Amino acid sequence: MKKVLFLIFPLLTLCSHAHAAKEGWIRLQARTDDFELYYLPLSIQKLQDGKSQASTLMNYKDRNGNLLSIVTARMFDCSRKLKQDLSHLQYDQHWGDGEVINTSGKETDWKEVPPETNGNALMVLVCGDTSATSTHPHR
Repeated sequence: MKKVLFLIFPLLTLCSHAHAAKEGWIRLQARTDDFELYYLPLSIQKLQDGKSQASTLMNYKDRNGNLLSIVTARMFDCSRKLKQDLSHLQYDQHWGDGEVINTSGKETDWKEVPPETNGNALMVLVCGDTSATSTHPHR
């Protein structure tokens, strides 16, 4: 039951924050022609065992030029410098507006967070300075 609640909470958080339409979202990286990436500081949660999570929002265009967005709940294992997506909601408009066209509550595998990436920038914001922590593969 605890695991089910742990997976449902990020989706509820995503639903409540996705419709804020820019309010509260902070740009994580410079805008590109392909996408814009934002995080929601109010969604940052410090959890037990050195883990933290936050919500991200990516505005992008698909191959047909349609404006879409994906809101993702992402978990970080701060001491191991690993990330895992917990859930996502894909919308048919930017900023999490419009209709939900795809959802996933399935956790992805833990992956290393490469330095000098958007994922690393988010991990530093969510976890704090991780430069002194060790990197060990999740086993």
